[in-house]
Amino acid sequence: MSAVARVLAATALVGLLLATGTAEAQEGAREADRPKDRLTLASKTPWVGRGGELVLRIHADAAAPAETELAVAVHGRLTSRSQFVRTLEGSVQGSPLEVVSGPLSQLGPDPAGALSVKLPVQDPALPRDPGRVLLSREGVYPVRVELRELGGGQVLAGFTTHLIYAPDNPNRKSLGVALVLPFHAPPTTEGSGERTLPDIEPLRHVADALSTHRGVALTVDPTPETVEALAEAPRGEGDDVLADLRAALAGRQVVSSTYVVTDARSLLAAGLRDELTAQRARARQVLGEALAVRTDPRTWMLPGTVDNELLELARSSQVDRVVVTESALEPTDRTVTLAQPFSLASRRSAPPIAALAADPGLSEHFVANPDRHSGGPVLAAHQFLADLAVIHFDSPGTERAAVALAPARWKPDPAFLEALLSGVAQSPLVDPVTLDEAFAVPAAKGPSGSRLVRRLAPADDVEQLSGRAIRSARDDLEAFGSLVEPGNAVEAVLDRALLSSQASGIPQARRRALIESVGNGIRAQFAQISLPGNRSVTLTARTGEIPITIQSRLDYPVRATLRVESDKLTFPEGGRREVLLANTNTPERFSVRARTSGAFPVRVVLESPEGDLVLGRSLFTVRSTAASGVGVALSVGAVGFLAVWWAGHVVQARRGREKPAVAPADG
Repeated sequence: MSAVARVLAATALVGLLLATGTAEAQEGAREADRPKDRLTLASKTPWVGRGGELVLRIHADAAAPAETELAVAVHGRLTSRSQFVRTLEGSVQGSPLEVVSGPLSQLGPDPAGALSVKLPVQDPALPRDPGRVLLSREGVYPVRVELRELGGGQVLAGFTTHLIYAPDNPNRKSLGVALVLPFHAPPTTEGSGERTLPDIEPLRHVADALSTHRGVALTVDPTPETVEALAEAPRGEGDDVLADLRAALAGRQVVSSTYVVTDARSLLAAGLRDELTAQRARARQVLGEALAVRTDPRTWMLPGTVDNELLELARSSQVDRVVVTESALEPTDRTVTLAQPFSLASRRSAPPIAALAADPGLSEHFVANPDRHSGGPVLAAHQFLADLAVIHFDSPGTERAAVALAPARWKPDPAFLEALLSGVAQSPLVDPVTLDEAFAVPAAKGPSGSRLVRRLAPADDVEQLSGRAIRSARDDLEAFGSLVEPGNAVEAVLDRALLSSQASGIPQARRRALIESVGNGIRAQFAQISLPGNRSVTLTARTGEIPITIQSRLDYPVRATLRVESDKLTFPEGGRREVLLANTNTPERFSVRARTSGAFPVRVVLESPEGDLVLGRSLFTVRSTAASGVGVALSVGAVGFLAVWWAGHVVQARRGREKPAVAPADG
């Protein structure tokens, strides 16, 4: 091939590659613009009995409806919880028991736009009906729902849900499920100390669901900082949500640990045990005032890692029951899920404390997971119900209660809550209970047949808090509190900022700013109080008075101590007194006695009653022009001496002038 031919061939190949690349790019662009194939679960029958029917309502978004089909396959019964977990990730083993499918274009949607698929179940007491699904025994059966190319081609979208088969069984003991739902938003206090409005919609979803399903027993864990932010929202924006929540809490158990969600171990590690006490006290106060409820003082929710010191604190705080996460405990070798109370022992000699473990698998259903919950929030709720059924079938003849703790990071969804609460209310396999009722379930037994005792797992590292800075801010705040009336609004705001600085997971810069806002806020208040500037007072007698007028532009009274002191002056009625600054001007007068004449400095200090906070300082100069008694006596004596001396001098001079002259003697 000549050089020209090679060049032409290479040019043609490049052109072909460019054309191919352009075509692929155009096809990729068209694919990107094409709507995504998606399946979501709109609703589902929560459980099926003998001869019942599983009804699925599905929303299907297909790029090419005429070229796709919907397929639903029922698979064999699950025999373990580990098998169940694998189905959540799309791994379903074995051949299906039943498959139904149909072209998407021929499935008529209902008025809400959902496609209905009905799977009737065979009643074993009746003759075999080929049109019904034959299930061998009670249990949980995976149901795979897929959108695929027509004729059983490529799967375009899909999810796994479950058929819970629960025929009548007189020997069955329902599994208790202790739902613990948070009413929570991230901290609303900014680094400046100002408060923002929390995101109300997720909170409204929780309040609405609790109101709608008032007959469902459960436990509510409201974050006091969130509740207080709603109560103080401008223009009453949070009033309706709080009203619904108050009504929904009637007859339900309410727990609360701290004012903000914080890691108790972090506080203890920083030497801030008193702050943990302050957190719990403020929590009780806020919930009592805003929700008119009394929180359960016996039960403490400990969602993070736990150590011996924290257990000791719980005991000393009259807490005799704790709810911990499974990850905080040493693992056990039990073959079924532990859903009973047990004793939690520290490594010290203290007696164990009653405990329940929040099931981590149940908690995961609350948090959106693209791999598990691609079918939407209703699917997540029904996967939760199926998980409960699996736990129940582990040991259907044993009285047990599982704890399902929704994590604080959960974002409430109304569809999820509706499916979840209505599902547990209708299920023949589970009974919704409070934590109180869950603790009343017979305790788990250990190898020896006595009550099971579990121990804590080694604790991991804790989030670092600046103990010194927080303690210093607390000292300043307590000193400020000694100046003002109980319930002072400014003190409450500064206390809120300090407690909010201890919230878990906030940026360190915001944490520091919240701590610093306490001192800045106190100084801003003190700036509204002023003493007279440096001035002079003249005394024309041995005693007199120093007038001092304190000015306050605050709109609340302040109790302080006014102190005067001098090295050269005395104060016959004392140089220290309590003052009440309730007006714009508060005049005070101090009696003073000068020991000698001259100019003497007087230090004036306005401070807190204990002297640990200074509100203001000033310096007076007292000039004394009155002579003392000793000085007067000395002056009179000196004058008298001079008068006597002068008189004597005058007499002697006169005598000298009157003396006769003596004549000189003769030779």
